[in-house]
Amino acid sequence: MAIPSVHGSQIVINFHKHIKYWQNAIIIEQVKRITVSLLGRTHYLYR
Repeated sequence: MAIPSVHGSQIVINFHKHIKYWQNAIIIEQVKRITVSLLGRTHYLYR
């Protein structure tokens, strides 16, 4: 099976975009979690 180089590079580009998006989603989730825990702690402290 011969894959045209243009098609192959397009797949690679899409793959990299997908990985970037996935990493950003994970980072956003972690930041949200940290923010929520920090807000929870400050709320607990200053209740």
